[in-house]
Amino acid sequence: MTFASVDFLAFFAAALVLYWAAPWRRVQNGLLLAASWFFCGYVHPWFCIPLAATAALDYGCALGMRRNPSRRRALLVTSVAAHLGALGVFKYFNFFAESIGAVLAAAGLDVSAPVMRETATA
Repeated sequence: MTFASVDFLAFFAAALVLYWAAPWRRVQNGLLLAASWFFCGYVHPWFCIPLAATAALDYGCALGMRRNPSRRRALLVTSVAAHLGALGVFKYFNFFAESIGAVLAAAGLDVSAPVMRETATA
């Protein structure tokens, strides 16, 4: 589901109506969480795996910050670095794989570069 699709517009409208109709903040937060997971897993359910991994890391870092306040900065840096690393992998993997493949091809090596592709169209 892309942001410029009818599916997203319907999803967003339904989520917005349900959010504002929810009686308590806790219900609204749960609804936003469920809507986020649905949005991430709509095209491919395996997209929820990195989301779960980073959420578990953040939860562990938050627990560590609470237990050991002197390590707060290190745990925060760990959490932010993990998120930026995941973003970098998913956003730039194809670019670097294709660039390395082009360099190797220029050197005379015929190597097929691995590419992350979305296999289903939404």
